[in-house]
Amino acid sequence: MAGRSETSRLRSELERTRALYALLTDHATEMISRHRPGDRAFEYASPASRRVLGYAPEELTWRPLDDLVHPPDLDAVAAAFAAAGDREGGPVSYRARHRDGRLVWLESTHTAVAAGQAGSRPGVLAVTREITRFKELERAIERVAQEWRGTFDAASDVIILLDERLRIARANRATVAFFDRPFADLLRQPVTELLRALDPRGGSLKLPGPRRLRRRWEKEVYLAARQAWVLLSLDPIRDADGEPAGAVHVIRDITERKRAEIALRESLDQLRSLSARLETAREQERTRIAREIHDELGHALTALKMDVAWLAGRLGGRSEPLAERGAAMSSLIDRTIATVRAIATELRPSILDELGLLAAIEWQAAEFGRRTGIATRVSGPEAPPDLDAERATVIFRIVQEALTNVARHAGARSVSIALKELRTRLVLEVRDDGRGVLPAEAAGPGSLGILGMSERARSVGGRMALKGRPGRGTTLRLSVPKVPKAAARGAR
Repeated sequence: MAGRSETSRLRSELERTRALYALLTDHATEMISRHRPGDRAFEYASPASRRVLGYAPEELTWRPLDDLVHPPDLDAVAAAFAAAGDREGGPVSYRARHRDGRLVWLESTHTAVAAGQAGSRPGVLAVTREITRFKELERAIERVAQEWRGTFDAASDVIILLDERLRIARANRATVAFFDRPFADLLRQPVTELLRALDPRGGSLKLPGPRRLRRRWEKEVYLAARQAWVLLSLDPIRDADGEPAGAVHVIRDITERKRAEIALRESLDQLRSLSARLETAREQERTRIAREIHDELGHALTALKMDVAWLAGRLGGRSEPLAERGAAMSSLIDRTIATVRAIATELRPSILDELGLLAAIEWQAAEFGRRTGIATRVSGPEAPPDLDAERATVIFRIVQEALTNVARHAGARSVSIALKELRTRLVLEVRDDGRGVLPAEAAGPGSLGILGMSERARSVGGRMALKGRPGRGTTLRLSVPKVPKAAARGAR
């Protein structure tokens, strides 16, 4: 009885083991199969064969695996089966023909299994999964990598991958040409030392380390030994934890651009110098014409008025029509004298030369208020600033242009003009309460007056800024270095 009970228990345990094995194999996502070692025919295939190959398990039984394997991959599969032997072989990837005719990628792991009973032969157990999507991703990544490598090497800029100590880890072909050294000599070399070797006088050249690099770093450098300008840039590389792992270093030849910039700057400097000379010549011509109008024409008109008065006195009351004509002539001469004086003042106000800058600004503000009805206030130092004629003229002309802009565009009710004398500079502020100039208007093509004021300021080493606040007015600020009259005369 005891023997029968033990046998029954063993059979029950065997049945449970078989049921568990069947449960595992029937529900596994990978296809589990057993093959004859010789021709690799299927002895068993799990139900997952439908998902992996499209075949039912019974359709695969005793069918050689070689019938499904893509011919170019047969050698790899045969080698994997042979390597199974008495140990677990490594995974092998290969292509197989699906039941619907398409090729799918499979990955299999093979294990040698012993014979189950006397007289039976050993076999090979395979665990197979479909990896078509992974292979497609892998090939796509490889294509991108090849394209990147092609672009990396084809780039005309020097592109270097640096480690955390700014040593060369990888470089493109342009790097080899730039440093004129084989890649083997460049590998692991500090890039800063390589750059210094190109230009020993550039010993102060330093690149920030990856740990101090938060964003792109750029610097323009002139390599005297090459007579070339380069733009150096560093972009940080971080690992998965966000820690500094190196940097991408790019060296771009910007020599042509810099030469164009230098040529443009020199051309602008020449144009500004010419403009300043023309402005000086125009101011001198205005002064000369104003003086001649005032002196010559003014004196001639005054003498003419005296002659008319003499004639009127000689005629007495003998002829009423002649007396009326004389009075009309005298009145016309008075109006002409007033017009001549206004023209001379407009060309060059004599008050600027006789009483100085502050008095000229006060006179101009009074004239502006009289013509426009806009309340205008002027403040300045108690003593007239000691300033050379050139800078005084520039400041006065800028005040004139600023007031003209207020009258034309601001819609202001009041204007304040403040002249402040600092230790080394004169500061002028013209503030209105109008609509406020917009940045686009100040920089637009129609703002020639603002551009002219800015160039006038620049011609004497000054700086001008214009700031508008919508609905709250505009402020013009001018800062000009002081040059006393005596120093200006000595410089001439």
